[in-house]
Amino acid sequence: MSITITVSEKMKAKIERRAERTGQTVDKVLGDLVEEVWDERFPENGNDPSLDSSTHKLFRMAGMFNSEASDTSERMDEILYSEDLDPAQGFGTDK
Repeated sequence: MSITITVSEKMKAKIERRAERTGQTVDKVLGDLVEEVWDERFPENGNDPSLDSSTHKLFRMAGMFNSEASDTSERMDEILYSEDLDPAQGFGTDK
């Protein structure tokens, strides 16, 4: 795939210096950069689990539910350890 972008002369020089230092082509340097930052910059486009096999299934559920509590992360230990759980019984309280 080929895409043309326009950058300032200053940025062009930076990209070319980076390519020269790393022994890569300009295309490779820019392609790697886009791959590295795309999902961080555009998370709405990177949430398709079928596109990312490295994402753990549980992480895909993050943010799906809203308890309307704003201090959940601050109270993590209290919430997780609020019950005396028997490791032999697992996490459920049903017997």
